[in-house]
Amino acid sequence: MHDVGAESPLPGGSINHVVRVGATVRRPASARRGFVSDLLKLFEAHTWPGAPRFRGIDEQGREVLTYIEGHVARESRQPPTAAAPPRSPRTVVDKPERCSIF
Repeated sequence: MHDVGAESPLPGGSINHVVRVGATVRRPASARRGFVSDLLKLFEAHTWPGAPRFRGIDEQGREVLTYIEGHVARESRQPPTAAAPPRSPRTVVDKPERCSIF
């Protein structure tokens, strides 16, 4: 169902153990799994590039998200910014009637 391959731990996982598997990221599902998947699906429907895409749940019960190249914001050393950041998600959910999850 999902990418198969070796798991590589990702930095910054101070709350959860997060790994990369091929072109995906796997992380333990939280109690807010439904909200998170709905929010990521909303961003995808509006083609907002600043969030990963929700791809489902793997055989171990972990969320499967697309991998986005980048860094964890709270890393002590930040790389130089090569491109402008994506527009704010506020532009996606600027009107409550457009979003049923809020």
